[in-house]
Amino acid sequence: MCAIVGLLNCGEPALLQDLCDVQAHRGPDSHGMQWWANYRSGFGHRRLAILDLSPTGHQPMATPDDRYWITYNGEVYNFEDIRAKLVSKGVKFRSTGDTEVILRAYEQWGTDCLQHFNGMFAFAVFDSLTGRLFAARDHIGIKPFYYWHDGQRFAFASEIKALLRCPFVPREADLDALATPARFQICPSTGFVGIRKLPPGHYLTWDAGCLAIRRYWRLKPREDHGASDGEMVEEVEALLADAVRLQMISNRPVGTFLSGGLDSSIISALMRKNSAGEIDAFTISFSAADQKYERMPDDCFYARKVARQLGFKFHEFELKPSIAEMLPKMV
Repeated sequence: MCAIVGLLNCGEPALLQDLCDVQAHRGPDSHGMQWWANYRSGFGHRRLAILDLSPTGHQPMATPDDRYWITYNGEVYNFEDIRAKLVSKGVKFRSTGDTEVILRAYEQWGTDCLQHFNGMFAFAVFDSLTGRLFAARDHIGIKPFYYWHDGQRFAFASEIKALLRCPFVPREADLDALATPARFQICPSTGFVGIRKLPPGHYLTWDAGCLAIRRYWRLKPREDHGASDGEMVEEVEALLADAVRLQMISNRPVGTFLSGGLDSSIISALMRKNSAGEIDAFTISFSAADQKYERMPDDCFYARKVARQLGFKFHEFELKPSIAEMLPKMV
């Protein structure tokens, strides 16, 4: 994961740096900032390098003419296909990762670029010629995007704690939103007055203080196509296999979180089909004292068995939770 942050018509470079620093754990590999004094606006980024490990993948990243700038967290799995389409239109690339593909796709297609992306992402693009902001979150909201807006100023970040570093953002609890855990999960509030999260499958634009949010995707029910059970099983298997293959595209070693249950075991088996190389498997176990409070039996036995059968390098870590210490930190 990476950290993204932005200040529009507010703050100063020192504050932007502070917002980046408080999210440093999300991006230990490098960090960057870009400030536009004429707009009193800036982008920041903390990078965890997965694709294009070279300096050409550094963010915030700009188009060759320095007009459009991006700060981005996530991964667009089909970036190579999109890159090929853009190259056919005469676009020349300076890097090999997906960040520049997203940036140049926006330059080419505007908001319609979102119709090309298959992945998990939260990103923002700033037009340094007009001062206009465009930001988007992936289809089902895997990557976070929090923002604050008061009609003139706008700030966004990957984590709420960064926004709370802004002296102009109030630290006030939204008690209605905290009424039940279920409501807290599904409503656009975050538990803090004025701080919102961009909904999944939506994008926003900010222009001279005017904020607009629009949906670009929704899940549509599949109509009965008359396929047999066997045909549907084959289709689901093909979709799963393709999803696993795409998520294994990386310039870093790839691993699996293996619980020993059905889901993670299937994913792990599909990973092995895609790679004959070394794959690390990680499993969390509980002490005997903690396990007695679990409703389900210990899955570690099955995790070890699956890892051995698939030839994975197995890593097991015993978790010893201390609720009294963890709860205040989580809140």
